[in-house]
Amino acid sequence: MLNIASQPQRNHAEPQEKQIPTETGPIVPRFLILGGGAVVSDFYLPALARLGWLSGATIVDLASATLAQIKRLVPGVNTFAGDFRNILADPGLRRNHDAAIVSLPNSLHTAAVQTALKTGYPVLCEKPLALTVADCQLLDSISKQKGVPLAVGMVSRLTPAAKALAAALAAGLIGRVLEVEVDHGGPYAWTSDSGDFFRKENGGILADLGVHYLDWLTSLFGPLTPMGYEDDCRGGVEASCIYELRTFEGVQIKLRLSHRHRRTNMTVFHGEKGRLELAKDNFAACRLRGVADGVAAELKPDVPFVNASWPVDFVSCFAQQFYDFNFAINGASEAIVQASQVVDSIRLIEEAYAGRSIRDSRQPSIAGSERPSLPTGRAVITGATGFIGTALVERLTDLGFENLVIPVRGYRTCSSVARFPVALPKVDLTDRLQVRETLRGARWVFHLAYGQNSKDAKRITVDSTRIIVEEAAAAGAEAVVVLSTMYVFGHPAEALVDESCPYSPAGGHYGKTKMAMERWCLKYGILLACSDQKVRHIRAFLRS
Repeated sequence: MLNIASQPQRNHAEPQEKQIPTETGPIVPRFLILGGGAVVSDFYLPALARLGWLSGATIVDLASATLAQIKRLVPGVNTFAGDFRNILADPGLRRNHDAAIVSLPNSLHTAAVQTALKTGYPVLCEKPLALTVADCQLLDSISKQKGVPLAVGMVSRLTPAAKALAAALAAGLIGRVLEVEVDHGGPYAWTSDSGDFFRKENGGILADLGVHYLDWLTSLFGPLTPMGYEDDCRGGVEASCIYELRTFEGVQIKLRLSHRHRRTNMTVFHGEKGRLELAKDNFAACRLRGVADGVAAELKPDVPFVNASWPVDFVSCFAQQFYDFNFAINGASEAIVQASQVVDSIRLIEEAYAGRSIRDSRQPSIAGSERPSLPTGRAVITGATGFIGTALVERLTDLGFENLVIPVRGYRTCSSVARFPVALPKVDLTDRLQVRETLRGARWVFHLAYGQNSKDAKRITVDSTRIIVEEAAAAGAEAVVVLSTMYVFGHPAEALVDESCPYSPAGGHYGKTKMAMERWCLKYGILLACSDQKVRHIRAFLRS
């Protein structure tokens, strides 16, 4: 039905639409937006531009780099650096803004919304409002006590496809609903580069993506009863989950979500007379099938948005949400999703997390004393987000390692490895000072990273290896394991290849730079062994 991660980046300085007047309140509302992450740059700013409301927006963030990026995208937008608590306490900012929009990491939603409401701000909070029912109810009660609206950003309800499906169900086009299947999955592609998605306190795919589906299904069927839940969390954040639920009328619902595996990316409502289908990336319409043999119909609203000229995309859904919120600020609260309406979906997430079984990392998943083992200690693993690296992290977790550090360049490939209890600092492996700090206190170092293109080949494969090995030795690491490749030997005629075989690299720049890396490591290992450095440094190679 939806995938905000799959939308392409847009020109955020697109020509502003003609301002849409409202019956009450200012033409351009003044929004104080707390947080400047990907949802702001990818959707909020284009949506405000579509409404003609960019001039009233102020973006707040602690990170100056984030605000600089926003300024590059939209040079004229107002920005303010600071902590949301100090910002909300500023009376001058309060006088100059009509409402606050919370787009901070999930774990900060409760504190930010509570502070904003108590200061008198009407609030629109990005989903999920909170991660516990108690917090949702608390925020709802504060909103009512203060007499200011609290809206929740369940924008998936506003897609034209979702509206068409709801109308089709209400009209009984497929008769009584028997079963619902949600099958959504593919590589993690969200443009955020803060790493917040992979922090345990913010929840995983269920809290981030599943909340959309749970809210939508609850709005269609009422409260849902959990029948079974499982996910792949190993002490970090889940990347895949299966949730089985049932409605009061007995409709069976199965939710399959994954950031690791490709799915059909279809949602299907099976009924007595036919079925309704929603494709994940089709925001415009749903399809009706099975009512008559060989016939399919496309269903879509006549006028999906307040402005009929808006394109049918996810940005327009956000524009509609801001439009509705502006009406709520001026008394039309029925247009928004209120805090009391999301309690049931948050209860489902809270119960799923509370009831799941996470395998104890101190109990190896594969028995057998003959398997290689390693004493626990701080371990640093570069290039750990790939296939071999993820398997290594799993094995170390099975052995009871609780201090695993995985330096990364970005977060788009971290879904698999973030399932484990790991730290994911952003590190430039060619920056000696950053590497030195990352390796501080490391007992074991596994270096798997390599340059994946001709531009990065020498810089990452050769230069960063030299920095990592030297800094690991200086830090007193007991072992450095460097992953190489059989490509350094090319394709020898001999059936048996050993260390005496001559180098004859294959695979272009990959094999050549791996060969250069190996030669440097071999030379450095001999020099280190002959030096007076009092470190227990063990040179080891693994070839894939």
